[in-house]
Amino acid sequence: MRTYAASQLLPHDPTNPTWALMWARRFAGDIPPWRPGSLEDEEWRGWLEATAIRVNSTTYYRPHEAATRAIESDPNRLLSLALSGVAQTYRNPLDAAAAIRRGGRWVDERIAEVVGVLPGELAPRF
Repeated sequence: MRTYAASQLLPHDPTNPTWALMWARRFAGDIPPWRPGSLEDEEWRGWLEATAIRVNSTTYYRPHEAATRAIESDPNRLLSLALSGVAQTYRNPLDAAAAIRRGGRWVDERIAEVVGVLPGELAPRF
């Protein structure tokens, strides 16, 4: 199943898994209309859990990090395509991931406001 509801992008709450799912999709550009290679909600939830941090039994989701890991690790992501003399070049996934990380820094800063340290300074889960 694939879901996306822009209304769930607010309020900003990194402890809310639905909020995190919507933002992961938004960061990755994985929103309707669904394209080939679009991830199922369950796949996004896996990335969200893998990139989350836990502090004092509270889970903080990092949807920008989930999006970057999904993009960076996709072995089927096209860099270019040419058919019948028409060519298209796509953005390098590492460049896209770096831009998403920069753009999503506000999520880490919001988490740091609560826990007192940026998530990247805590031990990574993988």
